[in-house]
Amino acid sequence: MKKNIIFAFLVFLLIGCAFPVKYKTYKKHSNIKPRTIAVLPVGGDVETFRVKEVFRASTISGLEALGYSVMDPADVDDVFFKGLEASPSGMTPKELATLLPTDAVVYIYITDFDKDKVFGYASLRFAARFKLISRSGELLWKGKHKTKETGLGLDKKLLKLGVLEAYEGRIERLVNSIIVTMPSPPVVKATSSEGYEEEKKEFFQWLP
Repeated sequence: MKKNIIFAFLVFLLIGCAFPVKYKTYKKHSNIKPRTIAVLPVGGDVETFRVKEVFRASTISGLEALGYSVMDPADVDDVFFKGLEASPSGMTPKELATLLPTDAVVYIYITDFDKDKVFGYASLRFAARFKLISRSGELLWKGKHKTKETGLGLDKKLLKLGVLEAYEGRIERLVNSIIVTMPSPPVVKATSSEGYEEEKKEFFQWLP
């Protein structure tokens, strides 16, 4: 009996821990109905900058899959750095939202990112929280998720060296799990495809 319990415990560790995605959509979302979104630079105390880039890129891909028009991150960064020049002490996501031409912004904060060993096996744990903030600074939606995986599928050497390929797919899965809980954007009325294309062109050509 004791052996069975120990075996089950080890299997649980090697497979990984599944945690539910926690999210909330606020009533103001249905009033504002954002269609264009900017994904802000990712926050969090993470040694590898590329990890933040994967979080951001995965979020952009997820939002586009839902049907949102997403502002080029390079243009978002231009606004971000100009904002820092004007306010050296830093700017909040709400303050940045007012400077961008989009209906809302997504802010991501990595709350946990840890590479370790459990019983000699490689272990990877990370967590993040997301917020959708309107241009006027109102919180429209939020979500958070965490995951932990331990097992033979993780390469200890790659994790120790910080090789991104060792955990890129796992980051993408975590991000997708959160993004799919966000409401889809409103459907654009097909009154004039030419008018919509012109509006879309103006949005993506915007520069601060």
